[in-house]
Amino acid sequence: MNFASLQQLQERCEADGLTMGRLMLQQQALETDKNEDAVFSQMAAYYKIMKEAVHKGLTTDTLSRSGLTGGDAKRLHDYAGNGEPSLGGNAAAAMTYAL
Repeated sequence: MNFASLQQLQERCEADGLTMGRLMLQQQALETDKNEDAVFSQMAAYYKIMKEAVHKGLTTDTLSRSGLTGGDAKRLHDYAGNGEPSLGGNAAAAMTYAL
């Protein structure tokens, strides 16, 4: 990539008249030697998988394959729904989605 900071990324977008999303799509296409439509389709498929994983994690007591971890996203989601979490709603949502 031709930038090392968010500031450089913003400057590049402004210079090229592109949104960050469009620039990153172009960069990914260049780096993978695929056309932008193929890259976008793959990204859309990954996004769908991630959304399904978040939904499953928030609504079921999912365990890891080993059974040693799991269920944390649902527990945190349920806890955050019962009042204001200590870090605030946005931070709690980010944590539940990450889990």
